[in-house]
Amino acid sequence: MKKLKAISALITTILIIVVSVILVTIILSWGKDFTTSSVNKADNIINEKCDKAMLRIVDCTIITDGNIVFQVKNTSNNFDFESTDQFKVAVFNDSGTMDAEQDLVLASGTWQGLNVGDTVMAKVAPTTSDLTSNSGSQVNVTVRSTICPLASTTTNGCHR
Repeated sequence: MKKLKAISALITTILIIVVSVILVTIILSWGKDFTTSSVNKADNIINEKCDKAMLRIVDCTIITDGNIVFQVKNTSNNFDFESTDQFKVAVFNDSGTMDAEQDLVLASGTWQGLNVGDTVMAKVAPTTSDLTSNSGSQVNVTVRSTICPLASTTTNGCHR
């Protein structure tokens, strides 16, 4: 009888492990499907909202103090960037030197948003002095929206 008790305990342990593995598999499978579908829905909402958002950099110049002054224009037909939207700017050159991305600073005034066709003057001070120190410097400036980061990214070459 002792052998039967030992076998019974072994079978019980194996059954508990098998049931636990099955339950964990079911929960992980459900969780994966749930998160994947939620992320896809969120991406679709953002893409639908931002599919018309377009920016363009105009008149980009490196001024004598090494700062870069340029205009950002909303070239979309029916998308307004709201005052809650922020823009990030990055500066880099052809040899691979790049500044860390920073907040876009207006040349004057405060950010009120950017309606269709509107243009704002912006200014960026590169933190890497090598980017704009030479008289023949040429850099690329990238501006992106934080609300629509893929749909409204623009890059333009700037020179003295």
